[in-house]
Amino acid sequence: MVETTTLLPVDVTPAVLENRTRDYMQGATEELCGLNIGLAVLILLQNCLVIVRCYPHRTRFIPKMLLGIACMDMLLAQGTLFLSAFAHKVFSKQDLQFKWVLYGLLYYQGTAAAGETCSKIYYSALSLTLTLRTARPGHPLNEARVQLILSAITFCVIIAHFSDAACALYLCLFTDDGYEERINLVSTLDVPGLWSITAASCALNPTSTQCSNIDGSNSFLTSLLFALDTGIPPFLVLVCTALLFYKWRNITEGKHAALTVLLLSIIFFVTHAAFLAIAAFAYFSFDDSDLSIADRDRRYSYKLQGVVTGLAVFTLPLLNAFLFPFVLLLREQHLGEYLRGVAARIMENFRETSYPYLIDE
Repeated sequence: MVETTTLLPVDVTPAVLENRTRDYMQGATEELCGLNIGLAVLILLQNCLVIVRCYPHRTRFIPKMLLGIACMDMLLAQGTLFLSAFAHKVFSKQDLQFKWVLYGLLYYQGTAAAGETCSKIYYSALSLTLTLRTARPGHPLNEARVQLILSAITFCVIIAHFSDAACALYLCLFTDDGYEERINLVSTLDVPGLWSITAASCALNPTSTQCSNIDGSNSFLTSLLFALDTGIPPFLVLVCTALLFYKWRNITEGKHAALTVLLLSIIFFVTHAAFLAIAAFAYFSFDDSDLSIADRDRRYSYKLQGVVTGLAVFTLPLLNAFLFPFVLLLREQHLGEYLRGVAARIMENFRETSYPYLIDE
């Protein structure tokens, strides 16, 4: 006879809810903070080199798009550094109060999440542009119009994320029942406009399903936002990659750059497909429908659920942002000569500064 464990509800008190929230936040932000900090530092260093190499060619479309992706990935990396530092101080060092993790998440939402969303858009635009060039070699694109559209989209995305951060600040910190909002904050950070819509729904109709379901599970509009943010970019990149493979023989000029973009597109699709796979795993493996259930097994472990969510929301975008400059620099034809020249100039300046008597007058 197999013994079963019965999960009994515990008294729903503010202390219990706060513990559930704290466990989830620790799993999401602190358990993987060492890996995230390492990736973020490497992203910043590598993209500085990418910017230096691409900036002289900024008048051309592809280097300009690569510059945009590099800048947005750096925005993502710096937000992760701040969030990881706050989480480490709160949970490991215990030097700060728990609210500083929420402040870090809100800062991440207003800056890093905007960078991640814009990076997805730039990746999609880069793949789509290269595919159209290959499919229609005799019909050049209006690059100025494409850049204008991308600039307008970037502005709207940044405004949406800033607005989301302000609305999340109110719903998470200035409402009495903000525990589930804090739980859902991590998994909905990178969806532009979601928290603004939620705040508007709560203000107009406090009993609406959108107000009680921050993840958008009962709202067509927010489900559409999820699909646009997490599903459409990798699907578009996948279609463009398949078309590039099919039309590869038609590419006669710029084959080196086309292969580089193709490799970057494959990495982008794989990392975002992994995000969707982890999200599906978390949905079917955990039960967060009731914060009052005692943590008796893995299914109701808020800390483990936080680790899985943090892996998808924070680590996978960093992995994609790390591989972007890594592949780009490996594909750079004259990178070795450039690095040797930089090293020679550094050594020469060091000698002139530290050992001036060795320099012949």
